[in-house]
Amino acid sequence: MACFDNLIGLKGGCDNSNLSTNALYLNTLGISREFIESIINEDYEDVDSFLSDKIFLASDQIKNDIYGHFTSKFNVTSIIEGVRLGQFYDYPTLVPTIQGYKGLQMRIWNETTFAKLYVSTIKTYFDYTGQVDLFVYDLKQGKLLDTISIDSIANEIVETRIDKVYKSEGEDLNIVFIYDGSTFQSYATSFLNAGCVTCNRGGAYMQNKYVYSTGVTFDSGDPITQTYLNGQSDLGGISLLYSLECDHDAWICTHGNFFASAMLYKTAYLVSQYADLMSNTYSTINIDREKLKERMEYYEFEYNKRLEAGVKNLKLPSGDLCFSCNRLRMNKTILPSWYIQIGLIVGNISTSLITIMKMVL
Repeated sequence: MACFDNLIGLKGGCDNSNLSTNALYLNTLGISREFIESIINEDYEDVDSFLSDKIFLASDQIKNDIYGHFTSKFNVTSIIEGVRLGQFYDYPTLVPTIQGYKGLQMRIWNETTFAKLYVSTIKTYFDYTGQVDLFVYDLKQGKLLDTISIDSIANEIVETRIDKVYKSEGEDLNIVFIYDGSTFQSYATSFLNAGCVTCNRGGAYMQNKYVYSTGVTFDSGDPITQTYLNGQSDLGGISLLYSLECDHDAWICTHGNFFASAMLYKTAYLVSQYADLMSNTYSTINIDREKLKERMEYYEFEYNKRLEAGVKNLKLPSGDLCFSCNRLRMNKTILPSWYIQIGLIVGNISTSLITIMKMVL
């Protein structure tokens, strides 16, 4: 996981500027640059590439171990799955070119801060044969996120598999899929059969409970931001298939500092494990394997201890549909006062009848 990459370093290198100010160093556990240089082979270009590989493996192991602790607390991955945005008309209608960009907007108003948008395929319907570049922009920053190349065929619906993921990063997600609309015409595309198309929020049509969308154009030369967006009823000949998924990795990343020391020991363990393997394979590597194994056991013990401590510090988000607290519930029935009073009266009458019967007998 990339969020753990800057937590662990090794002194003696040329540049550690990308490391966190609270980074921990393998040198404190007896692992030096010289030691790593003595064990790596031609599989690695240098010490830094070797270390990057082990840090990646360590972060992946930590993620899996945290998942193991919280499996019962993580709700299903998909919030909504396989939804089509954009429908082509039964009677194709060409839409004129414009001087600028056209396409569609997707805006995710999160009920969970840990969500990601997965777009599996895009269908396009253009009056053009050749390559068309679709640009994916973050409207908050005016930042280009992706360029997707489409092999368009004139007057045919072309489906392109893209398998792209766009993360909310703890905020509402606001992106557009657009292309240069000045060179060819597109076929009209609508929200038909796409949810509550008569409702809107902030000028965008409601796709479902979580996603709002609209057709868009941007005038030539304008920044690609929400401020300069022109809402349209036409989606510019674009239709896409998407899912909204829980992003548990993002939640783990927000707590990366809890696992820095665990990361240090797991990385040290993986470096030592590699050294043990190399010393067993190549007789030229002179290492005391018994001492090395003792160090590996120590690193693994400390890793597990620190991982457990980190997990205990984690608090699941409250009211988040991607997580479950699984709290025990006690059902309690509260009876109205009149019911209780009747019960007391009936009880008193029963007692009196029993007393009278005893006297008669």
